Amino acid sequence: MRYQISLLIVILVMSACKEAIEVVEIHNENGQITEKFEMRKHDNIRHGFHETYDTLGNLIGKKSYQNGKIQGKAYFYYDNGQVYEEENYENGLIVGEVRSYYKTGEIQVKKPYIIRDSSSVLEGTFYSYYKNGNVKVEATMVDSEENGPFIEYYENGKIQAKGSRKEDPKFGPRDHGLLELYDKEGKLIKKMDCEMGRCSTIFQVDTTANQ
Repeated sequence: MRYQISLLIVILVMSACKEAIEVVEIHNENGQITEKFEMRKHDNIRHGFHETYDTLGNLIGKKSYQNGKIQGKAYFYYDNGQVYEEENYENGLIVGEVRSYYKTGEIQVKKPYIIRDSSSVLEGTFYSYYKNGNVKVEATMVDSEENGPFIEYYENGKIQAKGSRKEDPKFGPRDHGLLELYDKEGKLIKKMDCEMGRCSTIFQVDTTANQ
């Protein structure tokens, strides 16, 4: 009998919790749904799924809220239904690897995020890709700025440039230190010594030697 009463209480509590959530729809002036989400009735806090739509009715965003803050995976879509970007949230903050895709589905960008001082910070190695899957850029991010070694690649996978960058508060990341440039066959053709974007050549292949 005690077990039955306990079970009944659990069922009633679950039902009450379920009833406390309502689905809200936001419409534009033409009556089309632009947003649809779950919200707690007693305090109007978003809690549950959240979806956004374009004017054609296509799903363009999907995420989940927990106690008013984004939690877990978030997806954004092209108008063809292909995922444009994939993010991960903890307590409302982006954390982990953010992935962006070409409209045809190939990976385009990978960005690493960490949480520091209650904020999402881009920190680690940033990658961008050609549509064929080869790496296009590999760069070092520190405190959401490009600072440190980088490598740029040709579409065939050969290194195009290699060096280091340092953030300039006014002009953004600048080449700083040794910069090496390569041709499409992977041959080193130039070396430069850079100081906050001002570079002087210290080695260069004589392209007229074989002419």
